[in-house]
Amino acid sequence: MQPKGRIKRQRPQIEINPESLDFVRWAHFEITRNGHVSFRLGGSNMEPTIKYREMVTVAPIDVTTLQPGDIVLHCTPRDTAVVQRVVRFIYTPEGKFVITRGDNCLLENAPVPVEYVIGQIIAVERDGEQISLINPER
Repeated sequence: MQPKGRIKRQRPQIEINPESLDFVRWAHFEITRNGHVSFRLGGSNMEPTIKYREMVTVAPIDVTTLQPGDIVLHCTPRDTAVVQRVVRFIYTPEGKFVITRGDNCLLENAPVPVEYVIGQIIAVERDGEQISLINPER
């Protein structure tokens, strides 16, 4: 016997390790297939903007439009993924590189090619509400 009334569908809880190449492949696949991907952030390096275990939504971004202040999901040289804020860019004969830093971190990360950016964090789910994280200067 089915209960009467509305049944609230629960969104699947994505539990995949961003420290793995599988996560990077999965994120690329989901963004290509659905136009976005959502997952729970496992670290605290983006606090207080994004808190530990909050659900974030990532959308594709044209890397030529990236700006300091944008929050991105990017691949590292070790084929892991991190969520961090764009601090600045550097230009070398090898190409354009992005330098990122977590909001809760003192030091910037090593530069990575802009092609390593998987997507932009566009929202965080907090207390059942979607909060936009798109850089307001856009």
